Amino acid sequence: MNGKSSGEGDVTIGNVLVRYMGEDTAAIDLSDTGYKYIAEYALSGYKKVTTIALPSTIVRIDDNTLGIASLKKVEAEGADIEYIGRKAFESSVMISGQNDHIVIGNVFYLADNAKAAADGGVVTIPAGVTVIAPGAFAQCAAVKELEFEFEGGEDKIAYVGARAFNGSGIEAADEDGFIIVNGILARYTGRAETVVVPDEVTTVGSYAFGRGVKNIVFRSNSQLSAIEDNAFTNAADLEKIAVYKTGATLEGLGISGLAFANANGSAAANDAFVLILEETAFGGVAANGAVAWLNDKGRVQQAGESEVSINTAVFATEYVAPANGAFDAVYLAQQWGVTDDDVTAGK
Repeated sequence: MNGKSSGEGDVTIGNVLVRYMGEDTAAIDLSDTGYKYIAEYALSGYKKVTTIALPSTIVRIDDNTLGIASLKKVEAEGADIEYIGRKAFESSVMISGQNDHIVIGNVFYLADNAKAAADGGVVTIPAGVTVIAPGAFAQCAAVKELEFEFEGGEDKIAYVGARAFNGSGIEAADEDGFIIVNGILARYTGRAETVVVPDEVTTVGSYAFGRGVKNIVFRSNSQLSAIEDNAFTNAADLEKIAVYKTGATLEGLGISGLAFANANGSAAANDAFVLILEETAFGGVAANGAVAWLNDKGRVQQAGESEVSINTAVFATEYVAPANGAFDAVYLAQQWGVTDDDVTAGK
């Protein structure tokens, strides 16, 4: 291992803190270390620590990293953190004794249900927050609405973690079934078998879709640019994904390696599962049918005419936005053979 430990210095690999070697004191100051990552259990065994100051260079904090029982506060001034694991601070008093929303640097980490209830169901996202952590609002039934401290604050959100709103009051209060934050589709809670995704969605987040959804459509005016890992893991009934976005290509879409993986890491369905990409999004389906399919490792591959086919009597070619930008989701879903009993407007 290319790690290093000089005297009582920390054990590191590059800019990763593998094992902290400092004294067990109330405050640990890592602000001048330049670390970008902290490995699991890097601070295990510490019993007196109540405050940790992280460096502004910190990028990622994984699960089981700072689960110190005595820990009450984590500071990350000036940091641009991309990810904090749901269990990063597990067993700490900061979590077990939580009495307010927890914000760490630019990350809204965990909502407090009692605080949300006291504030009438509204949670204010502070200025500077760009990341909503995995499970940040999960099971917080009192949370009904997000309010950003400054106008345009929602536009700064760059990442919404997996299951961020599962079981929250935001899900229960939502009217159209789409939980979207700054173009990121965090979750679909509707009951339609065929789902026409709003054009504003740029990213399909992890675990966004669940059971019951069979067909997912992105229209010609779709702004789709990325599909995250495990986006369809819970969509056990999924059969077809059609991307009619004008000019969409496999290379142009940021499809993560495990975007279509199931809970075991393999493909969400067998090779009959079809991802449709129209070169122009207008007119009929391409002569060779779908242009991509999934292998047994959940990776998107090119497909030839002999490998997959498409029933053009079922797949509509009318997912092109009209000039006025309006569309009838019910009508479009019906073009796929979905009955009135299967779909309702906005659901």
